[in-house]
Amino acid sequence: MPTQVRDTRLVIGPAELGNMKIKEILVEGVIGQLPHSVDRAMPNTWVLPALRNQDPYIQYRMGVALASARSDQPMDTVSAFGENMTIVAYTDADDETVELALKLMGKKYAKGARSVSGKKSEEAVDTNTTSTVAIPKRNKYGV
Repeated sequence: MPTQVRDTRLVIGPAELGNMKIKEILVEGVIGQLPHSVDRAMPNTWVLPALRNQDPYIQYRMGVALASARSDQPMDTVSAFGENMTIVAYTDADDETVELALKLMGKKYAKGARSVSGKKSEEAVDTNTTSTVAIPKRNKYGV
């Protein structure tokens, strides 16, 4: 037996709104079956209740999982950043500013704060540093 879906359309005029409580105006919908007029146009549509829309990080991770699903490469199930705020300190002054800001925020927010990379920005070892574009050859006129 399908679960009922409530109709949340607002069919009241401005005069009636002044006499209503917000709970009477906004009605949370119940998760259930799509109306037949909609489900025919949406083939094989998935609802993932465990992946809440309020968590953009988990939405991002699901996108990465979809992109990695058919790859031979394993997907990391967690990252160094997670859902946590990340700050990149390009200079020693930036680094000092982060440390001062954490002191101002207090122990609750500074707890667990750590650097996850080195202080210097370098190319990855597998980065090609030689151009793949051919060097133009000069003709007999030097052009």
